[in-house]
Amino acid sequence: MLLLRGESFGQHFKFANQGQVIVSISDATLDGHSVELARGGSIEASADSYGSSIKVAPGDFILPISGGPPARGSVWSLRVEIHPLIPVSEMRIPDAKTLEAHFTFEVGSH
Repeated sequence: MLLLRGESFGQHFKFANQGQVIVSISDATLDGHSVELARGGSIEASADSYGSSIKVAPGDFILPISGGPPARGSVWSLRVEIHPLIPVSEMRIPDAKTLEAHFTFEVGSH
């Protein structure tokens, strides 16, 4: 199981003061075999909460799925894509500014 933690802004991770970070997880393998991903937690179950590529939010947990129940194995790999979005108003400042997002991925057993 993979648990995602961080400050939320809407249904995504917070980025800077008013921006968001959209996090997608895809291309998962478990012990060298392709697996689907199932998301639970902060967002209600929807069509995009299960599949080979899913979007995740703070508080979500992700499980590898193979043919129904959560799969078990020893080596789980996946691709994480991070897409920051910030409003133009945050870019219109006279001084340099650091824009940050903080989130963690915790690995556990299910």
